[in-house]
Amino acid sequence: MDTICTGTFVVDFCDESQPISSKRSFGRPEKEFNDCSIRAKRYKAAVLNDKFPKEQLLMAIDKTTSAKSSNQYMPPEKALALTIDANLSKYQYETIRNALKDFDCDVLPSYYKIIDKKKDCYPENIKISETSAVINLQNLLNHTTKRIFQSKCESELN
Repeated sequence: MDTICTGTFVVDFCDESQPISSKRSFGRPEKEFNDCSIRAKRYKAAVLNDKFPKEQLLMAIDKTTSAKSSNQYMPPEKALALTIDANLSKYQYETIRNALKDFDCDVLPSYYKIIDKKKDCYPENIKISETSAVINLQNLLNHTTKRIFQSKCESELN
């Protein structure tokens, strides 16, 4: 016995989740935004400005800038440890920091913040000459105790 199937089979080749610009299969392919010229970027920005309300664009900008500003930022203590471990000069550190900044990776603190943290590593009332260093024993003990407590987290102290 032969069965005859009747009905319609529809295949939709157009995915509605894709933006219309990517559906085009003719003409010059679109460039990424970062690869466009200033004029093309202004045009694309104007299209977005016409397409979305101002409040929605400002909210998107706020979210992206807060996400960027919440990126990991190396604390000065860690940067000081890195500088000492790698035996970096001021010039080498600044060169690395500026190179990272050129790639929008502003993760290292300024060299002057590192110097301030380095000063915190020395006890008070220390007298240093070319041949000797003199410090009161109580100042040394106070400083050592303070640094130990600073290095431990609260859970380790309890």
